[in-house]
Amino acid sequence: MSRIKRYLEEFEEEQQRGYSLPTTDKQICGRHFYDKYLNEHIISNGHDGVCSYCKRQGKVLNLSDFITYIGDELAAYLGNIDNENLYLASSFYDDIDEEIPGIKRYGPYAVPDDKTIYEDAREVMEEFKLISNSKELNNDIENCLHVNNWIKRDPFGMELHEELSLSWKEFCLLVQNNRRYTFFKSPLFEDTTIKVKYGLSDILTELGCMLPLLDNVLPAGKIVYRCRPENSDNPVTSFEDITSAPPHLAKANRMSPTGISMFYGSFDKSTPIKEILSYSSGNIPRYIYEGTFKVIKPLHVVDLYSIDSSFWMPNSQEHLFLDRFHSEISKPTNSNNPEIDYIPSQIFTEYLRYLCKNKNGGNYDGMVFKSAQTGQENIVLFYDNKDSAKVLSLIPDSIVKLTPPY
Repeated sequence: MSRIKRYLEEFEEEQQRGYSLPTTDKQICGRHFYDKYLNEHIISNGHDGVCSYCKRQGKVLNLSDFITYIGDELAAYLGNIDNENLYLASSFYDDIDEEIPGIKRYGPYAVPDDKTIYEDAREVMEEFKLISNSKELNNDIENCLHVNNWIKRDPFGMELHEELSLSWKEFCLLVQNNRRYTFFKSPLFEDTTIKVKYGLSDILTELGCMLPLLDNVLPAGKIVYRCRPENSDNPVTSFEDITSAPPHLAKANRMSPTGISMFYGSFDKSTPIKEILSYSSGNIPRYIYEGTFKVIKPLHVVDLYSIDSSFWMPNSQEHLFLDRFHSEISKPTNSNNPEIDYIPSQIFTEYLRYLCKNKNGGNYDGMVFKSAQTGQENIVLFYDNKDSAKVLSLIPDSIVKLTPPY
């Protein structure tokens, strides 16, 4: 009788925590998952041995330890729908046919429309990239996860990345439509009672704290391409002709306002041409000159383009926000007044340029971001027509004169 009782207690404990440990002593290597962070966890926590699934020798982790890792991480993020203090649908709806925007019914509960309810282990495995390239391993993981109507914990609450995204959206609306030059005196920046759940500061400070996740160095010798449109027969032959525009000719751009000269370029030849044509608003330039530059010393940049996001990576919530932030500040603009659209990213760039320090304690030299026209890497360097010569050199005889069709 005591043995049956102990079995029932263990079964109940497994159901509450959401997983059980495998009954076989298997080893797993870091070659089976499509999420690199899962593989890295196995390798960094493993020992020398032979993988039970592919029979290869190398760093392996006991399957029980791996299940404990993923099970605890999932249990911290997901819970059974009966335990998440959800409202009863009867308290929201007057009749069975009524619909409420943003709310859906699930059994007796009213659930946020954007929250997924996982009814079986396979759904969780697919969502959280736990499907491997081994059918045997997939079956072993599935048998260990006891999924029964799991939902994100605190379903009506915001996650950190959602709260940060909301803060950025509020900031954009503020500086575009309300306060442009004294925004730092607004409640969004002075009211310490805002965003109490995660204790967040203002959005620029929060972004500044995340910059170490994006800190990168462009090595000396890196090639950068830049284009310049020209509608006259004035020749473009020198560094000064094709580098950053002089301040009095600098137009508003995604990361810089009118009159602030910065160097915009790309790491491939086609992107700067597409960028030039997009800014021409249908008025195709008579010529486009393309120059090839070389970085002459290491440059510290904020690399938004290389942002990665995974549930299994460190600082996953911050990376989820940064991924969305990057999409927002690099998306195409379809409005009639792009200068208004660019104000938030221009403010962020100036904050980055003058008030933030790289991992070595110096100033940042620029930022890498996605081209709205090609999806490839763009770079903006914080150097004007004269100072750009301190960090770039024009490869001799590299200026090419292009004519339509481009």
